Amino acid sequence: MRHSREQRFGSESEVIAEVARTLRDVERYAVTARHIQDADRLASIDVARRSIEGLKLLGVEGPSGVAGHFMSWLMARAAVLWPTDPLAAAIAAAEGSRRDDPLRVELVAFVRGYLAGEISDEESTRRWKRALAATDRALVPEAGEKPEAVVGATTVAQAEKRLRQMLSDAGLDLERLDPASTWRTFKAFAAEPIHGSGTSADDDLCLFECGVRERADGGASRFEWGLWRQFSVYDADGAYDHMVQLCCALFFEVTPQIEQLRETAIWSGSDLAAWAADVEAQAGFKAATGIAPIESRVEQSRV
Repeated sequence: MRHSREQRFGSESEVIAEVARTLRDVERYAVTARHIQDADRLASIDVARRSIEGLKLLGVEGPSGVAGHFMSWLMARAAVLWPTDPLAAAIAAAEGSRRDDPLRVELVAFVRGYLAGEISDEESTRRWKRALAATDRALVPEAGEKPEAVVGATTVAQAEKRLRQMLSDAGLDLERLDPASTWRTFKAFAAEPIHGSGTSADDDLCLFECGVRERADGGASRFEWGLWRQFSVYDADGAYDHMVQLCCALFFEVTPQIEQLRETAIWSGSDLAAWAADVEAQAGFKAATGIAPIESRVEQSRV
């Protein structure tokens, strides 16, 4: 009998194949990304999107539901074992292209044990945190840097509700958002402090991305125009715990002009005004201005 996690996420081979796919996405994004962390974030967004779509279409998350977790762990372990090129090492481990690869052995054992229920969620998270802590100490805030609780402040858990309220207050239909008005509202939302994320500049980031995307249900491709805000959340000890991604996505019919546009992804830094100006200069941003979307959605997920 299959364990409940196998029913939810798929077989060992399916999960590892999705990990390999996600790592190849990191490799693809790394060609144009400013930093490997940006490529990693974009791939994580893609795998989270596939998980959400699988849940909507099939009622289960499928391999995408855990691929981001194992991918992050694998990259961290690869940085320890193969520090000169951790991405290539992680891809090789996921694809099984090296004989007697210790990283491949670790990955298979971890995935197999988790899917079989031999490794608990708590132990899986501990392994992930240990791997991240060993390679990225910079993510851990210094003593005394934990944010104080702010009475009445919007928390990470309330971020989606806050954005939805701002869009509604602007007179927008959440199912058919107007691009120009949505952008103005999102810029105001991006400037609002959100309590519960970390204190470094990388702990609260915004992303604009657009591109023609295939649909998981096999329907016609659509032009996706997305605004994201991503929060890094830490545990009580100050160790990195997880990310939360809030997406405001608009979908459009693909025209011959839109089909010629390249995929675009622009991450913010500490200067939101500079980021906004960069976004507004992109051809993909301008292409949707004044066009009514087929549909739109606002949703938040933990990664």
